[in-house]
Parts: sequence; structure tokens; C-alpha cells
Amino acid sequence: MTIKYVEKTTRVSDVSAWDELYHSDVATVYEACNYRDYYRVKSSKTTKYFKGESAWMNVQRYVVDLGDFGGYGIFR
Repeated sequence: MTIKYVEKTTRVSDVSAWDELYHSDVATVYEACNYRDYYRVKSSKTTKYFKGESAWMNVQRYVVDLGDFGGYGIFR
């Protein structure tokens, strides 16, 4: 399978599958299988999507802001 770079026009329905990167009681972080730099964060209240070059940093910050300080180790 070819991994493409995420673009501004990439939609959630374009993703073939999501790989789980991190799981805790507060949030679960997934990465798109067929796109680089495309992430989904599911918490108990909402699901948020992050894409682009700095998406990994925004995901980490979002998880920590939810109260899960283990989020600092997601992308190590």
C-alpha cells in the first residue's frame, strides 16, 4: 500500500484504516494507515482530527491538555 502525504482536501473517508498508537483512560490516538501526518484522537467526549506537518505536536499537546501527562511519550 502506498502512503501518501496528507493534503488540505484529504477527508476522513479517504482513510482506509486507523492504527492505534496510544491508549489511556483519557484518550486514544490513532494514525491513518495510508496517509502521513494524519491523526485521530478519541476522548470520552469528542473525536478530533489533526493533519499536517506539525500534527504530531498538536496531538501531543491536546492529549496532555486533556489531563493525560503520559501523552508526552506518544511519539518517542
